[in-house]
Amino acid sequence: MCYGLNRDDSIKKGQIAHLDGNRDNNEPANLAFLCFDHHEEYDSTTSQSKGLQRAEVEQYREELQRHFGSWSLNSGREALLNFLAFVADLDAVAEAVVMIT
Repeated sequence: MCYGLNRDDSIKKGQIAHLDGNRDNNEPANLAFLCFDHHEEYDSTTSQSKGLQRAEVEQYREELQRHFGSWSLNSGREALLNFLAFVADLDAVAEAVVMIT
C-alpha cells in the first residue's frame, strides 16, 4: 500500500495480512505484507474509515512486485532486502536450505 499510494519503497515494519480474513488460508495469493497502519486500515470495520479494499491491496502488491522485478546487482542493500521481502518464494528457499544441509 505504501508503494502504491506514495511510491514509498523503503523498508517498513508490518504484518502479513490474510486478504480473505481467514488466518488458516496461507496461499500466496491470499497474503500481503502491509505496514502496521495499512494493516489496521485493511482490517478496520468502522464506518469512520473508508478501509482498504482487497482489490486495491492486490493491485498495489502487483505494482510493487513489478517495481522490484527490475532489481539488479547494482541496486543497494535496502533495495535487495525489499525485493527479497516481497518476491522471494519462501518454500523454495526452505527446500534449498534442506538440500544444502
